[in-house]
Amino acid sequence: MYSRFARLLKDQHQVDHFLNDVLKVDKKYFKDIGYRIITCEAGMMESLKAPTSRFSRFRDPEYQSDEQRLLLRERIVEELFTLPLLHDDNRIRLGRGGARPTNILTEKKHLF
Repeated sequence: MYSRFARLLKDQHQVDHFLNDVLKVDKKYFKDIGYRIITCEAGMMESLKAPTSRFSRFRDPEYQSDEQRLLLRERIVEELFTLPLLHDDNRIRLGRGGARPTNILTEKKHLF
């Protein structure tokens, strides 16, 4: 499997170089940051090998079964079509925010 990332942070040496030399971050203000980055990176790489669409290993506990995931997928599509856009896409959640425009034009307008 090829790497999807320009820089993997798999060990303390790589993390230290990235934090110190690239980001210029003083690690003394962030307790256990190296360990947390390495753990997160390992989990991310592992999850790429087993996507939640086919494997239940990394699925949210509320949506473990294939049936639950299908219902979730249907709910997401329904909400995207029926709920209005939010001003901030980062605030979209289940039951809040969709892709429906707030001002729907009923007239046909020509571009030319």
